[in-house]
Amino acid sequence: MSKTKQTKRVTPASRDTLRTMPDTLPGAFFVLDHADTIVYANASAQAMLGTPPKALCENNFWHCAPHLVSPMLHQAVRQTKQTRALTEVQYVSPITQNWLHVHLAPMVGGLTLQFHEASAPARPQEVFPQGEHLCAYLAMTGIDITARKRAEAAIHTLIDAIPQLVWTGRPDGYINYCNQRWRDYTGMSAEQAQGNGWMQCIHPEDRQRVLAVWQRAVQTGQLCEAEQRLRQGTTGAYRWFLMQATPYKDGQGTILTYIGTCTDIQEQKRVEQKRIADALHQSQELIHALIDSNIIGITSSAVEGEVLVEANEAFLRMTGYSREEVRSRTLTRARITAPEDAPLLARAIQEVITHGQHTPFEAELVCKDGSRLSVLLGGVLLQEQPRQMVAFVLDNSARKELEQRKDDFISMASHELKTPLTALKMQASLLHRQLARQGILQAAPALSSMEAQLNKVIRLVGELLDVSKIQAGRLEYAQEPVDPDALLREIAETMQHTSPSRTLVVRGAAQTCLIGDRDRLGQVFTNLISNAFKYSPDTETVEIDLATSEDVVMVRVRDYGLGIPQEQRDKIFDRFYRVADPKRKAIPGLGIGLYIVAEIVKHHGGTITVDSAVGKGSTFTVTLPRTRDACAVDARGERVN
Repeated sequence: MSKTKQTKRVTPASRDTLRTMPDTLPGAFFVLDHADTIVYANASAQAMLGTPPKALCENNFWHCAPHLVSPMLHQAVRQTKQTRALTEVQYVSPITQNWLHVHLAPMVGGLTLQFHEASAPARPQEVFPQGEHLCAYLAMTGIDITARKRAEAAIHTLIDAIPQLVWTGRPDGYINYCNQRWRDYTGMSAEQAQGNGWMQCIHPEDRQRVLAVWQRAVQTGQLCEAEQRLRQGTTGAYRWFLMQATPYKDGQGTILTYIGTCTDIQEQKRVEQKRIADALHQSQELIHALIDSNIIGITSSAVEGEVLVEANEAFLRMTGYSREEVRSRTLTRARITAPEDAPLLARAIQEVITHGQHTPFEAELVCKDGSRLSVLLGGVLLQEQPRQMVAFVLDNSARKELEQRKDDFISMASHELKTPLTALKMQASLLHRQLARQGILQAAPALSSMEAQLNKVIRLVGELLDVSKIQAGRLEYAQEPVDPDALLREIAETMQHTSPSRTLVVRGAAQTCLIGDRDRLGQVFTNLISNAFKYSPDTETVEIDLATSEDVVMVRVRDYGLGIPQEQRDKIFDRFYRVADPKRKAIPGLGIGLYIVAEIVKHHGGTITVDSAVGKGSTFTVTLPRTRDACAVDARGERVN
């Protein structure tokens, strides 16, 4: 009774496995008896012939498969029956005109045939056809299995008849069988391959990776796939194989066994490695062409080291150093970097270590003769072990010289214009007062308009002077207590008076003080409010919000006007930059106001940011550090803190 119960428990699972395995095979698979009657045909065979199972099974193979019949196949079948050895044959199908590659294998009671279609004859391989999907756990339905041992024996017999590398594993990952072709290839016995013994024929560099993939698949119950190199037992040579394993389950989803195959992918690997080598060679040629070019200076050095190990001719020409100094390893980063730029270089190297490249930045190189060369520097990580960095050096001196000439012109023109404009403004103001005293009022509107235009020109000239001073590092700042609440109230009243059609709303209070230049900070907020008026022509309200925290004072200026495109927000603080838009071009300006604002805020240790949406307006936020020990004194002499 006990034995009967055990048989009933084992047989259904084994039978289900046997029935489903052949359908996983690549190509058409037939099992024939001694009379060439079809005992079994898998799904691929039925699809190839376009014939249902009933029309194939228990019928003569030669009558049912005209697509496959050939004198060469007749001869191969006869040979397999006589020699009881594995046979292969290739020929052209008389029906489809495609090449057929056939594996024939003897078995108890008959033989198996496996067909593969191809557009050209397959190349002969050392062991079995290249790129073949190696078969899995095969068996023929209809065998009466009454005990586990008989089922296993039948399965092993069929697996051994397959001319490909196949193995099986238990649900716990224990490898319990490798077929004859696997044993012939590796030179290992079935006992040696069991458990983890199969790992011994895998290349040492692949073992841990392949074992980890296999264990993860067993733990998760998923498919297993890994590329590995297998050692051939007779020659000791390694070939690349694709290892694939599929879990087979019963109706309740319990894994019964794993069926594994090994597909020879040596040829694909060779082609892939050649493609990679060709691409690498092409990249190296491009790199050498770039290095040998006269456009850009290029240096190479260890990321953690100081010595320049390589430099191209363009770099040597622009700096005056020699090839011998590079070869002798006497040219270092510290030697060629201006001392004031050393922190920038250190930050760039850290950025390379973290991100593999750094943001280009302007710096000065110290040339061999001691002169300074303005350059634009960029760098990327070339390799990881050891970490090697390549730096790109672009001569920036011509652009710097052009900018210097422009700055000199702006400075000279501003100074030359400042004196006559000031005199002209004084004369217009004096004339205005004299006519008013004489009761001549007809000219008053014209004189007022002239004074307003003169104020605009004077303000523009002042901004140009500020730009030239900023570039030269000569913009002067006072250090005094500043009450931001009083400053903003004063500016708001003035701006409201000059723009009566607009509404300026001021909310909140800082109730603290800052240390800085009151006039320069006033220049910041005046510019932001003026821009808010200019760039919101169809709205009336501009809002100013003050807030404070333990460490900073925040001032926000918000309008509901044109807005700024996202991709242009970072550029609006650049010198002479204006947003390229037809609506904005109609609004006068040189693109220097926000540049001056950003420089003043930066000098005070603060930040300025913008949040904007096209058609919805912009919000500029100025954040300034709060100074707790400073105080402002109001007109009555009282302390404000």
